[in-house]
Amino acid sequence: MDREGFQANFVCDAYDKEEMWYLVEEQIFQQNLIEDRYDFNGRKYKLDKVGDAVLRHHRDSFEVESGPLKFYFSPSKTLGYDFLDIVDKVNSSMNWNHWVERFAQRPGFFQAFSYDENYRYWQGAYDLDTYERHGRSHAHLRKRKRRMPEPLDNLIIAIEDNPGRYVIRTEHEKQIGFVETVTAEMWLGPEFWPRTGADRDAVLNCEFLQVEEMEHDIIHIQTGYRTFTEDTGEQAELQNKMRRLLYPNTVDMPLRF
Repeated sequence: MDREGFQANFVCDAYDKEEMWYLVEEQIFQQNLIEDRYDFNGRKYKLDKVGDAVLRHHRDSFEVESGPLKFYFSPSKTLGYDFLDIVDKVNSSMNWNHWVERFAQRPGFFQAFSYDENYRYWQGAYDLDTYERHGRSHAHLRKRKRRMPEPLDNLIIAIEDNPGRYVIRTEHEKQIGFVETVTAEMWLGPEFWPRTGADRDAVLNCEFLQVEEMEHDIIHIQTGYRTFTEDTGEQAELQNKMRRLLYPNTVDMPLRF
């Protein structure tokens, strides 16, 4: 079974690591996700001891892993947003909507999406050697040279053709960023619209998506799929239409590498 992931993005400094961990811990209790041990920084802890360990650790980020779940939080002014990434390694049946409902209760949340981890990986893999090491054909994929001076301009896969590509877009001077991606289920907060240039009313009235308004000015998008897993056919067409709707200012921008 492919692993499922979820990423939530926040304006910079919306949460510190302690606040974010205790929010994660709250959801672990509420959704009955408690495990016997949690791995953090090379040691194992009971759930009620993880928060103290995270607080004592010198980094502003944390990565905590239990049997089925992994939680990674990172603040990043370089990217222009902070994020929490969760990987469900076993069940792929998490109700991510519960997480978003909690995030939305305070300012700062602006974007979240669930995804198939294997699909996202291959939609972003541009090195030919990666395909060859895994015995995976790339003959059908368009190639281009890397946008680097010689001799670094080697041939790579043109992932800008991939409907499920994951692209970080950042205005470095303003320290404002977002992830340009489309997935089968997404949540968009108030800050999403000025960052991406998307038209909120156009999204609300879109006829090819299931769109609903949630509390705290969150827009919830569903497509009828649990996750996208195909880059051809109906799924590819839907992803391309969604990307043009949600990221009108960047969808045609070339990738930097």
